[in-house]
Amino acid sequence: METTDLGSGKRQTTDVDQVIGARLRSLRLQAGWSQQELAVKLNVSFQQVQKYERAMNRLSAATLSKAATIFDVPMEFFFDDVAAGAPSQGEAVDQTVDNRLEARLLTRYRRASPKLRASLLGLLQAAIPLQDDIEEN
Repeated sequence: METTDLGSGKRQTTDVDQVIGARLRSLRLQAGWSQQELAVKLNVSFQQVQKYERAMNRLSAATLSKAATIFDVPMEFFFDDVAAGAPSQGEAVDQTVDNRLEARLLTRYRRASPKLRASLLGLLQAAIPLQDDIEEN
């Protein structure tokens, strides 16, 4: 999707804006923050965060830089693989569902005691062996 002038001087957002918004949302969910909490950190309204995440408004370079700093990711994080194209609508929905589930899991994991964390990791390693697990042993 190219940027187009709508006659009123307003420009539509593009596929790139959708990718950036989805990545912002993903980072927020992984951090376990509400839109209001992120809005305070970015010094914008929670409605503005909603608009960024839904690609209804574009993030300025300054706001994007601030978000990268807040989440401790490089600016490139928001643009990785963008040249390959934005995800389709279905892929974006699947990704959002995955992000929500991952965020819920991560939030609970972080609240668990160290002993419970070790037990959960052991259970997952036994149920889903990965090559890295085999090489560590």
